[in-house]
Amino acid sequence: MESADPDTYVATRSWETAYDAELVERILRVKGVAWLCDELRRDEDPTYTWANLMVPLLAHVPRQQLEGARVLDFGCGSGASTAVIGRELPGATIVGVELLDDFVAIARARVAHHGLANVDVLRSPDATALPANLGRFDLVVLSGVYEHLLPGERATLSAALWATVEPGGHLAVTETPARWWPIDGHTTRLPLVPLLPDRLALAFARRFSSKVASDEAWEVLLRRGIRGGSRRRIAADLARGGDPRPEVLQPLEGDRIDLWYAMGGDAAPARRALRKGLKVLRSVTGAELVPYLALVFRKPT
Repeated sequence: MESADPDTYVATRSWETAYDAELVERILRVKGVAWLCDELRRDEDPTYTWANLMVPLLAHVPRQQLEGARVLDFGCGSGASTAVIGRELPGATIVGVELLDDFVAIARARVAHHGLANVDVLRSPDATALPANLGRFDLVVLSGVYEHLLPGERATLSAALWATVEPGGHLAVTETPARWWPIDGHTTRLPLVPLLPDRLALAFARRFSSKVASDEAWEVLLRRGIRGGSRRRIAADLARGGDPRPEVLQPLEGDRIDLWYAMGGDAAPARRALRKGLKVLRSVTGAELVPYLALVFRKPT
C-alpha cells in the first residue's frame, strides 16, 4: 500500500500489510489515501504505536501486574492502540472507547482481523462523557488523546477517567506533546509556538506554517493538538473530581530522557546528540525535558 501527498496524490511511502482488502478499503474510505499507510503502520509497525505505548507502559509497570487486568483505551480512534494492547496482554480484558462511528467500525474490524476475543470497542455518547455502566479499570490509557481535548474537556474527562481507576491502578498518557518543549512538531511544525501566548501563537502559525490555513480558528488548532500537556497540569486535572491525587511514577530504570531515547528505536547521531544535551540540561536545572510525554500515574490505595 502507498501513501500520498493530499494535494498531488503522488506516492511518498509504501507499506506491505497483512490486512485483507475489505479492511484496507474501509480504512481508505474513512482516512483517505494520504493517511492510509500511516494508519496501517500504527497497528503493524513495531516502531510506531507499540513503541510509543507499550515501551513506556512497561517501563513503569511490570508486565505481571497487567496480566489479567481490566484496561480502558479511551479515545482509541481506529483501534490501533486497542489492538496492540489486546495482542500484548492476551490475559487482560480491553475496552476501547471512541466517539466517531466510522472509527469505531474500523476498530471493531481490526479486532476481528486479529481474532481478539479479549477486546471490545464501544462508542462514546459525546465528547465530554463516558459510556454508561463502563465499570472500573486497573489501567486507563490515553494514547495520543489528551492534546486533542479542549481545555474544558481535559478537566471534565480527566476527572471522570480517574474516577474509573481502581485503587492501586494506573492511568497512562502517551504520545502527547510536552507543553513546554520549544518546538511544535505536532501541529504547526514551527519553533517557539508552545512558548508564545495564545494570540501570538495563532498569528505566528497562520503566517508561517504550511500546515495551518490563514484563517484557521484557535479552537480548531486546539482540537488539532497545538497545546500539549504537562505532568503537573494532567495530575491536577485527574484529581479535580475529588478522587485521591495521583502518584506520578518514575521509570523503573533510568529517567524520562532515557525512556524517550529508548522509544525512538534508533541511534541516529542527531538523536544521540539531543539526548546528551537533555542530560546536561537535567544535570544543571533538574528539568527532564523531552518532546513527548510518556507518563504513568498510580492511584493510591
